[in-house]
Amino acid sequence: ANQDRYDIRINIDNKGTHYLAVYDGHGPGGHHCAEFCKEKIPDLFLSYRGGGGEQRATNQARSSSSRRAMICGCGTSPCVFGTKDALEKAYLDTNVLLVESDEINTELSGTTSTAIVLDKDRLTVSNVGDSVVILGSKNPGSETMTASLLVKPHDLSRLDERARIENSGGLILSAEEYDGLPKSTNSVPRIWYRESSEKLPGCAFTRSLGDEIAQKLGVSARPEFHERRVEKDQVLVIASDGLTDF
Repeated sequence: ANQDRYDIRINIDNKGTHYLAVYDGHGPGGHHCAEFCKEKIPDLFLSYRGGGGEQRATNQARSSSSRRAMICGCGTSPCVFGTKDALEKAYLDTNVLLVESDEINTELSGTTSTAIVLDKDRLTVSNVGDSVVILGSKNPGSETMTASLLVKPHDLSRLDERARIENSGGLILSAEEYDGLPKSTNSVPRIWYRESSEKLPGCAFTRSLGDEIAQKLGVSARPEFHERRVEKDQVLVIASDGLTDF
């Protein structure tokens, strides 16, 4: 089954702000995780940013143990955040809601999430996982364009991501190495429990939403951001690794 989802919300706040995202689910319930995040993240983002949003999403966040994440100490109720902070809170609170859901088993299932918010000429990219955002900009005095990658995928090729996993007790080996076999040329490093009778979780990504077991080993739902002004840019591509890796 296709576990990817996408979302396009034009004028999400009735003030000219646009929201676009892709969600790449994985695991037995990955499609449910992707659909859940597709529904929750933009609504929570909008409510935290002060644009209203779906009240039901806000109420669900407040009724869960994620209430602790909604208290910022500013003394304002409701609290209104800027675009970047609102996105980060939306991701983190959605992750809590997803893991706490009685309808979705997230032990070995989850989703990546890459979103963009375009507010007039201001572009904000948030990323958890290994989907990509590519910006095409026209070269001055030419019909050619230059492509720029706006995110750094979250995988074990990044030393900073590896350090967080290892500091959280995760073991990084390819599947062959884990089984005591020689490492093959195309083998991919994966995350495992150091001491377990079960071969888990075996994921190659280092950030996701859901993935309850992997998050105990340092896999994070906290997004990274890229912010820039859109000037001579003409093309924007947001895609899961199903398009970019194969």
